[in-house]
Amino acid sequence: MLKQSPDLSISKESALASLAGIASYLGEDYDRAAAYDITLLDIFWTAMTGYIHALAIARAENIAASDLARYAHNFIRIMPDIMTYNASDLDRGIYPGNSSSLRSDAASMEHIIHAAEFHGLDSSILHEANVYYSKSS
Repeated sequence: MLKQSPDLSISKESALASLAGIASYLGEDYDRAAAYDITLLDIFWTAMTGYIHALAIARAENIAASDLARYAHNFIRIMPDIMTYNASDLDRGIYPGNSSSLRSDAASMEHIIHAAEFHGLDSSILHEANVYYSKSS
């Protein structure tokens, strides 16, 4: 729960924390909480869109959604470390590419695009995402 005011009573702070697990004050700029909200929702909905697309490919490959879900959990578990690592590099303005090259990332994305298109699935979102990797490699 992101809040815009440091002036919440302890009882209100406790109530917010009980709803969201943590209540964070983000400073005096009232737009800051909204900016965090929109960026976090961007992460959520982009990830969910990818997951739904993956389920469509899984179905086309005769993989049950519930079977894929249990493997998808392992991928999600590595995301926090990757996000922290990438954020640190971005904040420092360095892009070493020592864990994965952008060319490798783009090739992986191309493989997914081909698989989706083979099954007649819409791959327009993947094409747009791949633009970032292709331009950077």
